[in-house]
Amino acid sequence: FFFKQKTAYGFLSGLVGSERCISDSSSFIKYPLQLDVTDYCVNQEKRRVYNLTAVCIHSGGGNGGHYYAVGKRNDTWYEFNDKRVHEISESDVLSYEAYMLFYSCLLYTSPSPRDQRGSRMPSS
Repeated sequence: FFFKQKTAYGFLSGLVGSERCISDSSSFIKYPLQLDVTDYCVNQEKRRVYNLTAVCIHSGGGNGGHYYAVGKRNDTWYEFNDKRVHEISESDVLSYEAYMLFYSCLLYTSPSPRDQRGSRMPSS
């Protein structure tokens, strides 16, 4: 994952190659709608929680294929596939074999005493 200001980018799968061939590494990796990276930061004085806002998907193999995306706007998820745009469910979003994830900052605050004792995930 790469963090820049209030956005996080994550590459989950991609092309694996050698001199003679290129193949697609297509292992399914689960990813969350909400990502708390506080425990992985050097400075843990502030909570860092991100919401998934878009997913880039690659279908096909290493020698060719098609890219498309899903994105969230006003709490509604959409699939953008060439000229076709349609609404999808949250469970659909989590079922894609993601190539790249985009998260935006939800929380960047000092943790409360309760957060320091227990779960770091905010309540819904």
